[in-house]
Amino acid sequence: MKYFFLLLFVLSCPLLYAQVDSVAPARKLDPSKNNKRQNKNLPPEDAQEITIKDYKIISHARDTTFLDTTLTIQKEYKYNYLRKDDFELMPFANVGQPYSKLGVDFERSHLYPVLGAKAKHYNYFEVEEIDYYNVATPMTDLFFKTTFEQGQLLDAFLTFNLSRRFNVSVAYKGFRSLGKYRFDQSESGNFRTTLNYVSKNESYS
Repeated sequence: MKYFFLLLFVLSCPLLYAQVDSVAPARKLDPSKNNKRQNKNLPPEDAQEITIKDYKIISHARDTTFLDTTLTIQKEYKYNYLRKDDFELMPFANVGQPYSKLGVDFERSHLYPVLGAKAKHYNYFEVEEIDYYNVATPMTDLFFKTTFEQGQLLDAFLTFNLSRRFNVSVAYKGFRSLGKYRFDQSESGNFRTTLNYVSKNESYS
């Protein structure tokens, strides 16, 4: 009989260990500590207020303006292949073909020799026409227009800041136009990119 109780005691010991929960109980989190941990990952409150003035456009002469989102008649004048006002320029019959200049600009003087035949040079960017950027968030500019008979014109632009002092911009403009006359098809593609870095003391950029 005593062996029976001994055997019953030995067999009941594993059952006692099995009643212990192997999963630790969940700890109660302090909400104040949790909020502090989340706030560490957020930027300061002042940095969250982004306005249109945080999207800066820097010209070759270091003249800084900000992005213009207004709808004016001046933007209607720039809705063309050159993306600028083509007043005093007479285009040929198809997109991307030469322009005939009907006026003279006396304000711009070149100290160095320049290309003489500029009929097909309007598609290229001069140094003064390249802009640099400093943006708070990635910015995209898309321009689309249908061309003559068959084809499209697309100008896609993307700029973003890798840091507060380093900006990268990438753009591509391409088109294909069949034209309204025989043997008048034209197509082209232009790629451009800029890198802009400003040192901490702003002595170099």
